[in-house]
Amino acid sequence: MSVEPIKRYGVREQSSSADELDVKLQELDLSGYTVLDSGLSEAVLSDLRERLEYLLSEQEARFGGHEALKRIGEADTLRAPLIWDEAFLNVAVHPRLIELCRRALGEYFIINQQNGIRNPPVRTGHRQASYHRDLPYQHFVSSRPLAINALLCLDPFTPQNGSTRVLPGSHKIEYFPDDRVVRSLEVATNVPAGAYLILNSMVFHCAGGNTTETPRRGVNTLFTVPIIKQQIALPPNLRERHDNDPWVRRLLGFEVDPPRSLEAWFESRKARKA
Repeated sequence: MSVEPIKRYGVREQSSSADELDVKLQELDLSGYTVLDSGLSEAVLSDLRERLEYLLSEQEARFGGHEALKRIGEADTLRAPLIWDEAFLNVAVHPRLIELCRRALGEYFIINQQNGIRNPPVRTGHRQASYHRDLPYQHFVSSRPLAINALLCLDPFTPQNGSTRVLPGSHKIEYFPDDRVVRSLEVATNVPAGAYLILNSMVFHCAGGNTTETPRRGVNTLFTVPIIKQQIALPPNLRERHDNDPWVRRLLGFEVDPPRSLEAWFESRKARKA
């Protein structure tokens, strides 16, 4: 999409973009977030919503029920949905998303974690989440991204239903700003269903309170450079799946799964030389 040239003077250097993904990468670099359309149909989104709700129920049944999970802060979050259902792996390997990650993170990156999220109405007891980075407890900045969040919005994300709040540019500073600064600069995102909200994982963000009558749902995939360990080790849970696709196995972290013994280490070295 062409835009009218912006008037300026005294500018001797300007970045240019070869395509829409380059524009998104510049937005990500400057603000710490951007929105990427997936092109997924409503039928696909509806199917993913149904799968998410079903698997949340399955997870509750497996791990003690909703109240038990609520007591440990795990209610309404489906851990590693791609382990449960391959439809959620498809969310992570969307071609445009993978290409954006490749340009941001380099040729070698992995899925660090994936979570299905249901943000229920506040009347059910949900509370606004706390500001955080998705590489938490870190007070440093990096000249290049170490991790990228891709939150596929299964429902529209609006300020009314608790859309993600972002502190633009905070991926460039080491500290968390004064509360008054946060309140003056925070942005409540508006993201249509079927789009990815892309975050530099070091930008400070949080969920808002859902004041509507219906839940807000999404699937969040965190991609990282391979030096950062996975939240839940995916290779042991996926076992022999995807044996015929080396690229997917690399993306899932099979190449960086630490050897469990000295024998396993030396076997891995032999396999590399074979």
